[in-house]
Amino acid sequence: GVAPLLRFLDGSMSQEEAMDEWGRGEWDYAKRQITWFKKEHNVHWFDVETNGYRNAVFSVVDSWYTKKV
Repeated sequence: GVAPLLRFLDGSMSQEEAMDEWGRGEWDYAKRQITWFKKEHNVHWFDVETNGYRNAVFSVVDSWYTKKV
């Protein structure tokens, strides 16, 4: 988001254009992250819209910490 901000500040881009470019950049970055994570097989996903998801997270973390190696 720095590049569009700088172009807005130097007057070469409107605020609306800068916000649009910044938003597209964030969206593209998020898509690249999702693609990367899909290739990782040891990732445990949690649905944060599910009631009690925090307990599920704590349970997974606790079992990871207490796992005997």
